[in-house]
Amino acid sequence: MPLDFAQQTGSVLDALALDRVDEHRFLGRAHTGPAGRSFGGEVAGQAVLAAGLTVPADRRVHSAHCYFLRPGDTTVRTEFEVEQVRDGAAFSTRRVDARQHGRTIFTMTASFHRDEPGLEHQAAELGGPGPEDLPAPATTFADNAENLAWAQYLSRALGTELRFPMLPARALAALGRTGEPHQAVWARSRQPVPDGALERAACPPT
Repeated sequence: MPLDFAQQTGSVLDALALDRVDEHRFLGRAHTGPAGRSFGGEVAGQAVLAAGLTVPADRRVHSAHCYFLRPGDTTVRTEFEVEQVRDGAAFSTRRVDARQHGRTIFTMTASFHRDEPGLEHQAAELGGPGPEDLPAPATTFADNAENLAWAQYLSRALGTELRFPMLPARALAALGRTGEPHQAVWARSRQPVPDGALERAACPPT
C-alpha cells in the first residue's frame, strides 16, 4: 500500500509517493502521459523519503550527497534500495540506490542527526526584489518561446509558481550573453505542503 503521507489530496508529495516493499526497499510510481526523463529533484526527494523511513523518528536529514548516473524513465517504476550503513548515538547514515531496467540511475548518501543544542547558522537572505515584485514567466520570457516553454514545463512538473530575479543561464545563452556563475529563482508550491520535517526535506523547491 502507498505510504499514508503520500495520500493527502492535493499534497505536493503526491508525485513523490512510495510503496513500501519491505524494510529497506521502496517503489516509486510511474507517471501517466507521454514518456520522458524523470525530474532529478523528484528522484532525490523519493530517495530522502526512503532513507528517512528507515531511521529513528527523532533524526532529521542534515546532509545528502546525490549522484545522477543515468536518465530516469517516467514510464516505469523506480526501485529504491536503502543500505543501513550505521546507526550511532546521535547520527544515522544511509545509502540509497535507485534502479530502473536493472540499472542504477541514481545514488545518494545521507546523514541524519538527532536534534541537540549547538551552533546554528544559515546563508544570508537573497538580495534583490521579492517574488511579489517580479513578473510572471510569461513576461520574463515574452521574447523567447523556447525558454517560456521550459519555465512552464517546470512550473507544471513541480506544481510551483516561479519568479526569476535574474535571467537563468539558458535564457542568457539564447541571447548570446553570459552572466554571473550562479542562478536564482523563487519557487512556491501551489499545493499544501506537509508539516513533517522528513516530508518537507523531500519536497522539490516549494
